[in-house]
Order: sequence, then C-alpha cells, then structure tokens
Amino acid sequence: MTRDLPTIVPRGTRRWIARPLLAAAPLALALGCGSTAPTADSETITVAGGTFTMGSDADCSDSAGLVCTGDRPPHQVRVSSFVMDDTEVTKAQYAKCVSDGICSAVGAYYAEQDDSPVLVDDPDSARKYCAGRKMPMRLPTEAEFEFATRVQPGGGVQTYSWGDEPPSCERIPMAGCPEQVARPTGKSPGDVSPWGVHDLSGNVPEWVGDSYSPFAGCSDHVGYGEMCWGAGAGCADARCALDGQFCNSACLPPPATANPATMASASPVCLKAPASALLIDPIMQGSSPFTVVRGGSPVDNACAFAGFTRRYAAAKSFAAGFRCARSADMTDRKGTATYRFAIKGCPQQNGRVRVEIKIPGGGGVGYKLDAYSPRAAGFAESMPDDTGVVASVPCDATMVVYPSGVTALEINLSTVGNPNCLGATQMVTLMPNQDTPAEGVDAISLTPSNNCL
Repeated sequence: MTRDLPTIVPRGTRRWIARPLLAAAPLALALGCGSTAPTADSETITVAGGTFTMGSDADCSDSAGLVCTGDRPPHQVRVSSFVMDDTEVTKAQYAKCVSDGICSAVGAYYAEQDDSPVLVDDPDSARKYCAGRKMPMRLPTEAEFEFATRVQPGGGVQTYSWGDEPPSCERIPMAGCPEQVARPTGKSPGDVSPWGVHDLSGNVPEWVGDSYSPFAGCSDHVGYGEMCWGAGAGCADARCALDGQFCNSACLPPPATANPATMASASPVCLKAPASALLIDPIMQGSSPFTVVRGGSPVDNACAFAGFTRRYAAAKSFAAGFRCARSADMTDRKGTATYRFAIKGCPQQNGRVRVEIKIPGGGGVGYKLDAYSPRAAGFAESMPDDTGVVASVPCDATMVVYPSGVTALEINLSTVGNPNCLGATQMVTLMPNQDTPAEGVDAISLTPSNNCL
C-alpha cells in the first residue's frame, strides 16, 4: 500500500518562528526507488539526563533575511535520562503498523518500500504508533528533543545537532539547495547529535509530545496591548525597549486570547524566570489546539534548524514526521513511578481544581504534585495536606504525581469556585519505575458532580 502525498510546509514570513505552520506549496519527498525498506522498530539510543539552559536569547539570521525571534526565553531544565529512536519513523515502518491494525491510514503519507520519514497530519497518529511498539513508547517531550539536539555528553551546549556551524547544502537539504527532498532516515552524516541521534535538526519537522504554550520558561506574562490600549501601535515597541532584557516578545498572543483588532500591539511579553528556577522533566499537554513542532525541512531556511527554535501547528493542518521515546533512569525522581494526567472539560479559562489522591478503597498516600500550566506561573510544586488534598491547582495544567511506596492510586478531582460543579475519579495502576501511562499523558474528563466544596 502506498500513501505518498505531498506534505504541508510553512509559509516564509518574517518573524514566523512562533506562528502556526500553515499550508503552502507542496513538497515532494524522496521515494524508496523500489528498495526493500526494513520494517523493524528503529534502534534506540539512551541519552543521559542532566540540567541545561533550554531556549536562547541568540539571534539566528539566515540568507532570506528571516530572524529567529519569539518565545524561547532561556530557563533552567533538568531532564531525566531517556531513550530515543536514533532515526525518524519511516514510511515502511508506519505501513506495517497500518497493516497490523494499530495505526491509522487517515492523514498519513506512507509507502511499504520506502525508508524516508513518514508524515502524519495528526500528532495523535504518531502517539498511537509509539504506544503500539513492543515496549510502549511516547513522543519525546519538547525538553528531551532540545536536550538530545543541543547538549553534549560533557555538558556543553550547541546551536544545531552537529555544533555551531550554520547549516549548508553540503550538510542537509534546505531552501535554495539543489536537493529539495527529504533523505532516507539516518543518511545525513552531517546531521548527527553528540549522542548519535540522527536528523534532529533537519530532514523533516517532527511532532513532539507537548501542547504549545508561548510562555515556556516564563515567570509571568502580560499583553502589551492591554498596557498600550489607545496609545498607538508604537507604544508596545517603546515599552518593550524600556523593559530591555526582561522583554521577550512572542510573535502571537496565546491562541485563546488572540484578538485580530489588537494583534499588532498585543504580543505577549514573557518576564524571564529567575536563574534559580528549575523545571524537572516538564511536559505541557492540555487544552491548547496546537502541538509543538521541532526541526526543519528541505524547504526551510536556516532558522528552522536551530535546536532552540519552536514552532507549532494544529492537527489536520500540517504534516510532520516523528520519532518515539521513553523514560529510562528514574534516579532523578528517586526511583518513583510517576503518573501524568491532564484535564478535559475545564469550566473556564482560569478555572481551578481540587486534587485528592489516596489508595483505592481508602487510606492515605504520601505524594508530591507538579503542575505545568500554560498560564503565567508555568510551574508549581505542591504537597498535599494531612488528608491527601491539594486544595487548588490550575485546571489547564499538566499534572505529574510522584507517589511514595504504592502501586495503585485513586485520583479525585472537583472544580473550585465554579457554580456548576464538575469532577472525576480515576483509578490508576502504576507502572513500576517508569511513567504511567508509558505513552504520554492521561486525559481525565470532568463531568457533572456533587463533590465540590
């Protein structure tokens, strides 16, 4: 079976780094030329974890005059060791997954005899492939993807997967080069990270596990459109210049609050998190309709290949490749099996929920709750009270539970301060020494309830 259709590529516009990747001219991908492509799962590489500065203040100009500006303020992140595919998933591998009845053929561009990267127009299709592996996997988090691209085993940090030298036609296919197709996976010897992972900077853009938030790494944010209401379009630029190093303007407001009438002056401004702030294995997955895309393609200019560049796209509007990952060494988490979940059906944009966690059937359990919210604070660490309750956390956050000495949990959720009470109960069996669920983040849907306080 063959599903070899053109991919969708981003429009080349000034300051596009944080814009959605929209449909434009088609890009034909390299065909397999009749070769018999392997269909076994990709080989994996273990990436030792560590702490690094995610994001960058550096400018990245390319020959087309595009400048990488936008939502990538530097912030400290600690990544636990993880396992990652050393190459992108191929069309042949995906074709086998379809024939096995695990993967969806809808929106997937694949071919049975082709070892170039598969393209799927929905990140959930990529998640389903990874979850269906012999050992269940997931999409890499955005932090893991950047870590594998930029961080050297000795701790140094670089711009591209191969180092700091700008991209060139000799290294990878890119805009303006004679070669305008994606290569078979692993066939770009100039695009290999220090860990031995192939094609992280180039070949095709890749879906990662995080929903898009323009405030990753922020301690707070505000729209200059609100500050400058009625003062003219130049007010935002003047205010940003006044704020100097603390001004990190993103290209667009968060999608939920975008107002076409004020977009020119309403770009959000991210106040840098203090150097002492440290995120541990962050993942953002929730109500945003957009998913983060990392890496560049043969039609992209140099900016797209930088390891700190962030772009995003909505499902069904963009076709991207992907690779799979899973957590490895849990030492940084004290050997604790973790449970990760996000909430569907939050009653309002700034809604909050009460979280109660106990042993199924009753009984207390010690735990820590990390909440990664796409809103201002970005990250909060909470300890429960004596009854096992965290009284109020953002409803739109991705929650990571670190329980102590138990194999099963009962999660009880209820809305706080909302006249129409919503809630949910989730029974969880933990996977020893690894993330539950292995393939990513559980989605817990709120329904009408009578458990609210």
